[in-house]
Amino acid sequence: MKSDNAIARMSSKTYELQSRKGDFSLVPTSENDKKTQKESPNKGAIACASVSLILGVMVLAVGLFSLQYLPEYFENQVKQKAPLRPGTPTWDSWLSPPVAVYSNFTFFNVENPEEVLAGGKPVLTEKGPYVYREYKKREVMEAETPQGTIIYREVFTYEFDEEKSHPLKDSDKVTVVNPVAAAIGGKMEGQKKGNPWIFSFFEDALTDYDDGAFITETVRNLLEDGYDSAGLKALKETGIPVPATRFEGLLLKRNIGKNESYQGVIEIDNGSNGYSKLGRFVSWNGERELDIWPERDESNSCNQINGTDGTLFGPYTVKPDPSEKLYVFIPDLCRSLFLRYERDTVHYGITTLRYTVPYEAVAGPSDNPGSECFCPNQFELEECDIRTAIMPKDRCQPGSPVIMSTPHFYLTNWEELFNDFDGLSPEKSLHETYMDLDPVVSVPLSARKRLQANIKIRPAYPLPSFANLAKEYVFPLMWIEQGADFTEAVADRLKSKVYKSKDMLSNIPWVGIGFGIACIFGSIVYFLRMYSIRES
Repeated sequence: MKSDNAIARMSSKTYELQSRKGDFSLVPTSENDKKTQKESPNKGAIACASVSLILGVMVLAVGLFSLQYLPEYFENQVKQKAPLRPGTPTWDSWLSPPVAVYSNFTFFNVENPEEVLAGGKPVLTEKGPYVYREYKKREVMEAETPQGTIIYREVFTYEFDEEKSHPLKDSDKVTVVNPVAAAIGGKMEGQKKGNPWIFSFFEDALTDYDDGAFITETVRNLLEDGYDSAGLKALKETGIPVPATRFEGLLLKRNIGKNESYQGVIEIDNGSNGYSKLGRFVSWNGERELDIWPERDESNSCNQINGTDGTLFGPYTVKPDPSEKLYVFIPDLCRSLFLRYERDTVHYGITTLRYTVPYEAVAGPSDNPGSECFCPNQFELEECDIRTAIMPKDRCQPGSPVIMSTPHFYLTNWEELFNDFDGLSPEKSLHETYMDLDPVVSVPLSARKRLQANIKIRPAYPLPSFANLAKEYVFPLMWIEQGADFTEAVADRLKSKVYKSKDMLSNIPWVGIGFGIACIFGSIVYFLRMYSIRES
């Protein structure tokens, strides 16, 4: 009976087998004691959790610190590599840009020239675009001056692109306002007022050789080959000095060879004087300041050569801030214009900043203080407020009848221009100038420069063909779109060289932050569990 009770007591307990000096015996232990022994904190585990906590705090601190420091480090590295010198990664691509540039020429065909000559309203239709591939080569005259500048000239070569122009051909004929006759008429009017004796020679020479206010020529002759002028030939035969008896093609601004032109000697900052100065004009044709525009104030701001050529800016100099101005200098206009940020765009996965020429950049003095000096002397300042986006070239090229403007007079307040013609229809998406700039290296991934060439003609010109014009006209000749776009391959190179490193450095802090938080969280969970066990 006693043995049965003993067995019963043993069955209600848990025993452990222990050895003492070779003897084995059963030692009773409770279930709670066993559980406590299993879950008692191990000194090694506590040490591991403590190290994990300390490590997590340290890694988290480093991650938070590098979240600000690494982007700054990357930005500083990019800025340090900004100077443009022979042997640098960007030198060769700057000399010969890898991106194809196209110039599209759209002419304003005059549908009713005879009616216009008799006093009728001009009817215009667009004919184009005639697409030319533009090849740009920079000929360096001095790679790096002691002042940290580059002196060079740009040589342009143009080639008609039949595929992109199709179905149009450069043999197509267009009827347009005659720039040669307008230039001769303007010159004669000036001589009539100031030198009547010389004017008599003009008048006698051109009595039978009026080229006409309008001319019908092939696109190729107008742009490339040029054409003979009876008026110029008559003036030369009379002994009046003229540069040539042919009108050179409009692409040959300064003839240096077959279908080549250049825009003078340019000096720019190579970026060694500060990354933000990279590409800025220092001088043009040896002059650090123009002597073209009248000085209406002490700043002489209109004669300042501000900005870059629009293809090169310092890294991190463009920002999504509409209050900032981005200046470019345009040799064709002998003046600078500014652009402002408008919105973000995306090209091949790269977010870019779109800068456009705003109304205020081409506005009169009321809306663009400091632009008074761009007003011709014969105009009152109030009239300049009306003639917005109208830029005469006679100061830049004395005697030129050309007046530049935005296409279809986009952005102008001069309502009279729209009433003078049938066929004009300005539209922002087609006629604005813009650049889509990468926010890191500030290169344009897409850009369009759009300008219109107009010819001033007046019934006061002492030539028979102008006599019956209804009024003075700023007559549209053609508008030009010069543009370039990064290809996907070029964009991929930009991403691999710039954004791959930028993204990697941007991700490192987050990896550290994530790892640190995981270590801290794991350690806290472990300590809370141990605390809970002890309390129970």
